[in-house]
Amino acid sequence: MLEYAGDLMNQSQINAAIRYQFNGQRADGAMPDRVQANGLAVFGPGGVNNQFADHAIDNMPFAAKLVAAYMDAWPTDSALFCNLEPNIRRAFEFLTLGPNGLVYNDPKSPNCSYGFTDTIGKAGNLLFCSLLTYDAAVRVAWLANRTGCGDPTFYARYAAGIAGGIDTLRDNRTGLYFAADAQCVNHDIWGSMYLVSLGLSSDANRQQVVDWIVANEFLVFKRGQVRHLPYPEAWQASMPGIGLPAFGTYQNGAYWGTPLGWVLPVLNSYGASMLAMQVSSDAMGDYRGLGINECINDDSYTGVPLYVDSGTNFYGAVKSATVSKQPLHERLAFKLHQA
Repeated sequence: MLEYAGDLMNQSQINAAIRYQFNGQRADGAMPDRVQANGLAVFGPGGVNNQFADHAIDNMPFAAKLVAAYMDAWPTDSALFCNLEPNIRRAFEFLTLGPNGLVYNDPKSPNCSYGFTDTIGKAGNLLFCSLLTYDAAVRVAWLANRTGCGDPTFYARYAAGIAGGIDTLRDNRTGLYFAADAQCVNHDIWGSMYLVSLGLSSDANRQQVVDWIVANEFLVFKRGQVRHLPYPEAWQASMPGIGLPAFGTYQNGAYWGTPLGWVLPVLNSYGASMLAMQVSSDAMGDYRGLGINECINDDSYTGVPLYVDSGTNFYGAVKSATVSKQPLHERLAFKLHQA
């Protein structure tokens, strides 16, 4: 939310919220999924007493990205970053990496991976968590270099390893990227487009992702929102003991507004501006007519109403299309070079 709508937020409140979240960091470096109002840190999705796993893997890069987004919004306040950089480093050190440099989830004892698919049992080398970690590592390396707080090369090594290994998850037939390589070897629409937004892989491979999306738009979009997987694909497995959501609902085939924050700018930057305009128009119509929901499908199904990420991420995408701003992959490339 802060990344896409920081201009709508209060600096002192966000500063306090970030510090409150980091106060819940575990001694081993794990970051909490959330910190309750009473100060209790909860590390896995689910209820306090029935969490899906020991932790969610994306907690670590998301915590780092949160601090980086704060610095983007209020760049003169380096105290927050300098105070929390040692915590960020411990969060990175907590992550498990595979031999190819990607974030790894042990199939024998899986943890939750990406929060918007936290019921899904992705295992092995992970696409989305690796991309989040790359994104966070580049931003934090640049901040460490700019502020003199922390070692930029520590974070740059994470980014370089992920950049070098990410194409091991590429499907050469479609050009899309698989969500994981041990379990849930599914075509990941959100992840493939996020990879393009980060400027990873080659120009040709990134363009092939976008070309596939354009050619198969009716398998991807509904009412301006985005499926995790191309229709009619379903996830192969859930987290242990949970069971997959019913087909076409929630994280197993519904359409979400969350990824519009990076999907729309990618379409605009890779020769698909007409599709971007249509998706934006459809999303705006749906939000105005039926409200800003977590996810949707046919008229009979909607997820949580008044869902903040669906609104803020769409707002950020529309804002990026109307305000002159360097594409994300170019900004990240500059930051990595500077680090």
